[in-house]
Amino acid sequence: VAMFDAIDNAIESFDKAVNCVLLSGEGPAFCAGFDMQACSKDIDLVGVYINRLSALVRSLRRLPVPIVLAAHGAAIAGGCALLTGCDFVVGSIDGKYGYPVHQLGISPAVTIPTLNQRLGYGRARSLLLGGKILDGNEANSIGLITHLCEDDESVKKTAKILATSVAEKPPHAIRVTKQLLNEL
Repeated sequence: VAMFDAIDNAIESFDKAVNCVLLSGEGPAFCAGFDMQACSKDIDLVGVYINRLSALVRSLRRLPVPIVLAAHGAAIAGGCALLTGCDFVVGSIDGKYGYPVHQLGISPAVTIPTLNQRLGYGRARSLLLGGKILDGNEANSIGLITHLCEDDESVKKTAKILATSVAEKPPHAIRVTKQLLNEL
């Protein structure tokens, strides 16, 4: 919940002078999904997490500037859903991406609209229903990640270079383009 609060606060206090957002994680993985240990102690947290994740993905999509996400290590379940709310996703060949949540009795429904938009219905259905964990090459080949790096160390560097490049473009043109994409 604290992570959702922190990201929500950052989005709410978005500085209009910013031309691009870089989103990254700390530790061995970008995001391994919901804190299932906390959920085992309080089952109501699952519903809280699902609602907060859904609102967060929508907020990311609606931000008026592009978002570059550095997905080092792994982006699993809710972490993978965050990828679909962003405009550019940088990941590594050895990264792990997917929605293996059915075994926990959870549906990855939150991500359906944005994953369909990113991958198309056939690929989204296969990924969501199959529960397979993709490596970086597979995730890149289907369009889940947009920029592929050789290793996790280069993910953050590449994402920063990409975000800087996007931020240096004429901001009005970029903002109008994102707005039009969102309207479609």
